[in-house]
Amino acid sequence: EAAAASLDWDSATLSVYQPKIYGGMESNQTARVRWQKKSEDMNESIYDTFTPPVIYLIDGRLTTKLPEEPVAEAEKEPFGLLLTDFSQRPYPHMLKRWIGETPYFEDLNTPMAPNSDRNVFNRLEVGKTYRPNTERKPGQPSLIECEKTHPDAKITIEYFIAQQLPTKSGGRMLVGRAMVKDHKMDGKPFEINSLMKEVFAGDYKIKLLFNLAGLEPKEFEFSQDDVSTTFEHESRKYKIENIDLENKSLLISKEATIMQPSEKIILSLPPVDPLR
Repeated sequence: EAAAASLDWDSATLSVYQPKIYGGMESNQTARVRWQKKSEDMNESIYDTFTPPVIYLIDGRLTTKLPEEPVAEAEKEPFGLLLTDFSQRPYPHMLKRWIGETPYFEDLNTPMAPNSDRNVFNRLEVGKTYRPNTERKPGQPSLIECEKTHPDAKITIEYFIAQQLPTKSGGRMLVGRAMVKDHKMDGKPFEINSLMKEVFAGDYKIKLLFNLAGLEPKEFEFSQDDVSTTFEHESRKYKIENIDLENKSLLISKEATIMQPSEKIILSLPPVDPLR
């Protein structure tokens, strides 16, 4: 009673308790307790603590890695072309005879008939222009008249005269002389006369030989007008970039392939052996 009398009932609180029923231990109770390693116990090495690494001695140095195998580079393929000929081609139309003031030209490239040893003669009138007769039949001329503006215009006889010229023996002989304009060739008109055996008017014959080991060789023939021409053999593609008539050389490019890069070189004739 004395204790109850001394209590401060104004500030007192009432607490109520009830019994707690404990169940069985949780099955994962032990998972809550984990061993926490200290930082000094952590293995910062790149090696497994329990598996010793394989160590290699390479060029006097220890290492855990073998050197990488070098990547084999594809062997560079030769360019594959040789320049075998770069020479002037004789002009194919030669003055052989005339009737009055009209000259007749022999076409050295066109036989009169298949397997014939005689060539076609074309009657070419002065001042007229002619083009190739692409539908020619045996007995017909190889050149037919056309306008100067025709895309296939080939030749115009600008002037013709038959003259008496002195000979070495002191006599005189009749010679036919013609001024010829070739529309497929750059340059001024040039003379063809009946005394000439050959005429070189600036038409070039260019021969290239494809020659790569293990592949079938092949010869190609071009003229000075074939700049920018492309050609192909054995899956190799080439292009004539430039033709240098003065130095008799060609600039040719070779297209790149999966294994080979593109390439561009200048082809020239091999030097002439002075002892031959």
